[in-house]
Amino acid sequence: MNCFFVVLANTERVFINGELLNRGEDQDYVINYNTAEITFTAKRLITKDSRIQVEFEFSDRNYLNSLIYVNDELQINKRLKLSVGAYSNVDAKNSSINQELDTKQKQFLSTIGDNLENARFENAVRDTFEFNKILYKKVDTTYNTGRHDSIYIYSNNKKDILYNLSFLFTGSGKGNYMPVVGNANGRVFQWVQPDINGSPQGEWEPVILLITPKKQQLISTAATYAISEKSFMKAEIALSSYDVNTFSAKEKENDNGLAAKIQYVNEVKILRSVKQGLNLQTTVDYEFVDQRFKPLERLRNVEFNRDWSLPFDLLPATEHLLNTSFQVADKNNNRVKYNFASYNRSDNYHGIRQSILQYLFLKGWKLSNQVNLTNINSTKEKGLFLRPSFEISKQLSSFKNTEVGASFSAEHNKVNNKRFDTLSPLSFAFSIWQFYLKSSAPN
Repeated sequence: MNCFFVVLANTERVFINGELLNRGEDQDYVINYNTAEITFTAKRLITKDSRIQVEFEFSDRNYLNSLIYVNDELQINKRLKLSVGAYSNVDAKNSSINQELDTKQKQFLSTIGDNLENARFENAVRDTFEFNKILYKKVDTTYNTGRHDSIYIYSNNKKDILYNLSFLFTGSGKGNYMPVVGNANGRVFQWVQPDINGSPQGEWEPVILLITPKKQQLISTAATYAISEKSFMKAEIALSSYDVNTFSAKEKENDNGLAAKIQYVNEVKILRSVKQGLNLQTTVDYEFVDQRFKPLERLRNVEFNRDWSLPFDLLPATEHLLNTSFQVADKNNNRVKYNFASYNRSDNYHGIRQSILQYLFLKGWKLSNQVNLTNINSTKEKGLFLRPSFEISKQLSSFKNTEVGASFSAEHNKVNNKRFDTLSPLSFAFSIWQFYLKSSAPN
């Protein structure tokens, strides 16, 4: 049995270095949905250092499936707004598409719980001898001074009780069979004796991988309360349920998860005597995500793990994220912003991130600067991630609004192993200088 899925058109999101790209021959990339191939246009320079990430939705074809989504927003009064949403995606476990499950296989799936690695079912079907078939006989063997097992051996003797087998690649040292070169019309597998400790020495097993029916459900509620014209508080809570094997009643204690967020935003005028007028915006928000919470999509920006010097394929953990920011801006959107964030995980990771952002547009000159500093500390590692970025440009109105500018950016990520005081493979450093001349778009 082969498992496959189909990429749904118009669901992909392509990022380069954290920037979301646009699809189109005159934009950043084109995609062939039949082959799932992406081709970047000449508008985007791709180098060995480019960080390319692609997200997409897909539809598998293992079971008939029901998908329900509802959402409603209520304006209670001028200050309070409520929102409720519910999502349910459930496989019909008795209506499979690509696999025909008999009663014995369903009973087997009901015993494995959530461990899908154990959903390997021996697939030996009695068959009759034909010259164009690769068939096996079952024999008992003794090895390593007393160990006993039943194994399959290739046979072309029509007097034997013969079986038709399907072999699954299980990985090096995780199977008891290996392909061999033979005279048969196809690939033949041969049993390999385990080592003295009984550990497998092959890569294949005479089994099929049964695909389990799954269920994912989520309900969320949110409330926004306007304290004043430019001040509000928002609270969100979501409950998820994700069952990877609805045939089994085992190991259901880890199916349900919780996530919550509360945010406060306040904006006031300060220094009214200043000609441009200044506004102070204060934001405080706190997020909690349980390790067992299963979101429908990623919760945070695509470069979140990298911002915190974490690997991309990080295992789930219970998370606490606190953000506080203060921004002073005038009516022309010239601004200075300071942000403080604290990120803690149940796997003993602790991080502190501080950033300062400044933007100024004055008489055709544009200055944009940002400095981020992140300190991390975990059980095995500690480190520092410094990222400064500076840019200055000038619009030349006398030359058809041509823009000339220069920028500098750098990243210095130093992560040390606490035990050996050595640099981690996650460490890196680079700097980029750029000078540019831009023509304005034609009318």
